[in-house]
Amino acid sequence: MPLALAGNARDRFVAALHAQQQGDRFTAAYHYRTVLDAEPRHPAALRGLAKLNVTAREALKFTHHKDPKQRARAVKGILSLADDSRLRALLIALRNTHYDVRVPAIEALGATYDKRAVKPLLRRLMMAGGNPQSVYIAQTRQIAYVQDYDVEIA
Repeated sequence: MPLALAGNARDRFVAALHAQQQGDRFTAAYHYRTVLDAEPRHPAALRGLAKLNVTAREALKFTHHKDPKQRARAVKGILSLADDSRLRALLIALRNTHYDVRVPAIEALGATYDKRAVKPLLRRLMMAGGNPQSVYIAQTRQIAYVQDYDVEIA
């Protein structure tokens, strides 16, 4: 019996089922992976992802597809992979000739928090004509904003 999912994860699971029914394996795999990020032992998401069997080679092949939507779906397929193969595939996608593949790959590499991605990202910046000495890379996450209020009783 599937474990209960909270709001967004439940929506992602439904989106994965819908994408799988439509034949969009890459998007379905991406949504299953986000469900598993929220609940790592969710049995239905584990079975769904295993059934899809998306491979890095297959996803990378579709990053060169003529349809931009297929290329975007391929990057989602890469994001659904396990950590080591995902990093390698994203580094390959970083060298893709299509802008709509490189940008999500750059964003995904930043989100991995993997130190091995820093050198290739800086190299890509230099290839684009940037000056890495004047670029500041900052990755922050705001957990919460708390503000104190003074209450006066009249």
